[in-house]
Amino acid sequence: MFEVMLKIYLPLDFGERYEKYRGMLLEILKEKEPKEKLSLLKIEYNPISGIGYVNGKRFKFKDDQPEYQLFRELYKRIGNKIPREKVLKLINFKSDEPVFKEPEWTEFRKQNDVTTSETLAINKVVKKIRSRTGLTPDQLVNNNGNLTLVAQKVIKSS
Repeated sequence: MFEVMLKIYLPLDFGERYEKYRGMLLEILKEKEPKEKLSLLKIEYNPISGIGYVNGKRFKFKDDQPEYQLFRELYKRIGNKIPREKVLKLINFKSDEPVFKEPEWTEFRKQNDVTTSETLAINKVVKKIRSRTGLTPDQLVNNNGNLTLVAQKVIKSS
């Protein structure tokens, strides 16, 4: 593949400098070649019981907790993002209930307290999911409240 690309970049009658530039171009093209695909994390999860395994490590979510509903949806939509608004619905976030209390609010916080509370609520649930499952930020991606589970489903054949 690289040789074909080199012939496009360098004519054959380039002379002895051809070998020198050929080597340099091969190095550049190899750097741009995509790295090996990382092996995806394997997740086995039963959404009814809340019990699952991440690469053999067992975890469980209680069905009355917000992380149960959120992980269930993440598993259903593996590889696709869940929008922030949907995440807030899944964790039963209510904007009139602040997640934190501070004695002195700054003017900036007064104006943005709902957004700040939303972000803190999402981060709190994501942190719980990551600690129980052993997922890293690269595997459970939180991008401004939009969540994506990057993994591979393992379907148990019984």
